[in-house]
Order: sequence, then C-alpha cells, then structure tokens
Amino acid sequence: MATNSLFYKFNPAINNWVNQPGATTMTQGVGYIGRAPSGTYSPTKIVETSFVGVPSNGVINTSIVKSTGTYSLIGNPYPSAIDVDLFIAANTSVTNGTVYFWTHNTAITNNVYTANDYAKYNFTGAVRTSTSAITGGALPTGKIAAGQGFFIEAKSSSANGTYSATFNNAMRISANNTQFFKNNASTNAVNSISQALERHRVWLSLRSSLGSYNQMLLGYVQGATNDFDSLFDGKTLAGGNSVSIYTRAGADQLAIQGKSLPFSEADVIPIGYSTTLNGELSINLDDFDGLFTNQNVYLLDKTANILHDLKAMPYTFITTNGNFEQRFELRFINQTLGITIPTITDNDIKIITTNHQLEVISPAMAITNIQVFDILGKLLFTQNDLNTNLFQTNSLLIAPQILLVKVTLENQQSFTKKTLIK
Repeated sequence: MATNSLFYKFNPAINNWVNQPGATTMTQGVGYIGRAPSGTYSPTKIVETSFVGVPSNGVINTSIVKSTGTYSLIGNPYPSAIDVDLFIAANTSVTNGTVYFWTHNTAITNNVYTANDYAKYNFTGAVRTSTSAITGGALPTGKIAAGQGFFIEAKSSSANGTYSATFNNAMRISANNTQFFKNNASTNAVNSISQALERHRVWLSLRSSLGSYNQMLLGYVQGATNDFDSLFDGKTLAGGNSVSIYTRAGADQLAIQGKSLPFSEADVIPIGYSTTLNGELSINLDDFDGLFTNQNVYLLDKTANILHDLKAMPYTFITTNGNFEQRFELRFINQTLGITIPTITDNDIKIITTNHQLEVISPAMAITNIQVFDILGKLLFTQNDLNTNLFQTNSLLIAPQILLVKVTLENQQSFTKKTLIK
C-alpha cells in the first residue's frame, strides 16, 4: 500500500486514471503512479510517496485490457530487474512488443520546453526523451528495475476484452537494477534476444532552440517486415510534448520502425512531424550504427526543394504549428533534384500577434516585403528587401485594432491577411 491517497492506477476501460485510497492493497504486476499535491512549491519541497509491501516471487499474471483505451500500466513485481526482451517474447500473443516508460524531465521554465514524455523500447531498439546535455535523457537499456512501472499495448489484432500477461522467474536477472525512470541512471547491459539480431539503425530528433525534443528510430532489422510488426514497431503514444517526429505503417504513427532486410540505398522513407510551436525547428541525426556508419543519410525538404546531408549538420527550417506528413523524406542517395516551384496558398502564410508585435511565417518561400495597413487602408508600417521565412517586428507602435498585413514573396506573389493586434 502507499502512504497517502495521491496515487493512481490506469483503467483502459475508460482510458483514464483512477485515484486509489492510501490503504489500497496494491496488486502484483499492476503499475501505479504517485504525485505531489496541487499547489505552488516555493521554495522547492520534496514530497514523497512510499510504496510499501513484500516483493514477489514465481509466476505473476497481470491483466492486459483492450477497450476504450488499448494501453495497460503494469510493473515489474520482483525485487530484481527483469529482461524486457524475455518479457516481450513470452507475451507476444496478448501484447504488442513496445514498452513505454514515463520520463519526468524538467518543468517548462522561461519558455524552455524540456517536456515530460515516454521513452520507448522494443526489439528494434530504444528512443530517449531529451538530449543528454539537458537532463540525462536516459535511453532504455532493455532491463526493467525492481518496482518500475511501464505501459504496454494490447495486441492490435485482438478483440476487445481482458487478457493475461505473465511475469516469471526466468525473466529475472542479476544486477542491471539501476535504471529507474525518475533518476536517469543508466547501464551498459546487453539484451538477451534483440542484441543477437542483425540491426542497422538511425536515430533522428526534432528540436527547438528552447529545448523541445522528440526522438524517433528507424532500423533495418532481422525478422522485421515493411508492415506493422508488434515486436519491431512502436507507436508514438504522445505525452503532451510540443514536438513529435515519426514514420508511418498504415494508419499508425511510429516512434520506432523496424524495416526488412536487406537494406537498399534507393529506399525513400516519409517522415512526418507535428508541433504546437511556430518558428524555427531542426531535424538532427542523433546516432547511427551498423551499415549506416558508412552510409550517407539525407533529408529531403519537398517544400523548399532541398536535399540536406544530415551527417554534415542538422537541418533547420521554419514551420507553423500543425501536423505535416508530406514535407520530409529520409533518403540515402545524393540525387540531383529537379527545379520545383512550390505552390503557395493563403493558408501557407501565418500571422501571429504576440506582445503587441507581429510575427509573419512563410515556411515554403522567403518573404521579401511586409506592409501593414489599418482597416481604412492607411499604411502604418513597411519593411522592404527582406529574405527570410520568419519576420518579426520589434518596435511596432500601433493602437489595438484590426490590421491588414500584405506579404510579398520572392516569386512576387502577394497575400493580404487580416489580424487583430491587442
């Protein structure tokens, strides 16, 4: 049981958290979370929830529910670590093979977005939730420490219902009991099954200068296919992050995708992203292994008609908020691109008012001229000879009113948009 009532378990039938009284006897194999009471903590305080009980031994069965929600929160019931590969392999009939660890990074402070998110692991590999320079950004090792809870999804092909996943002593391992997803500790342990597979992988991340971060993994792996594979493909499972980068298999957005061998350098991999931010983001090649040690990795920006070498440097671009699945492709050959003139529409130009100033965003083509008029057509502001996808005023002295903003692009197209400045 826990020492206070601020702890919860997850109910897939309603796809939400359910509060548990402090006297609740915890069920073996079920995952729980604890949180601090609501309020302002100044100065900072440490609020602890102690989970008290006797560690388990032997075979432990725990429910996996597919209902309104498809994810169940379960946990390692043993006093020792377990090997995730062995757990996944033993439960392939009832679960998809990706485990999700909630990682508590830092709170958003001074507009720095080092958000909480889920680290993920399956047979293809693992993705982290932040750069190691910011918070340690632990990369799951494939070993689950004693008491560690994690989400796992019911088998996609299963009908709605309640199933049983099994923990057993054969999954238990000595040592490797230090990676608990709250303190970013890590270990260099190898994994019993996945380590033996032939794997060639690239890790990409989407970042902002304010600290937003999301990582994805693409791997060519022994045993994987190009369709959804429960052992090798992991869905995104958004955790409220301001950015997300992913690939697709059918209708599923994937944070981890395993593809079939052999690798072909002629492959083209569509890369999708979503963001709640407006402005500059970058796509980074965080890591690579296997044949990618000697293989070029390029990012094609179809909006700007640019093929960029990710091994040379990250690719920086301007975007508006939203979900985008047609803009980027991962490629492995430096092909000569034909000259493509992007088609710009009114929806491609975004005007944002912030702190009584204007921000104009044109992701697909550079802005050359800005003119600002009042509703009667009087010119209030103009800026010429620009060459930028993102323009911001810094000394606009205009009373609160409706404005007309005329944006001229480098192809001489002009768009006039209405906005309200307060």
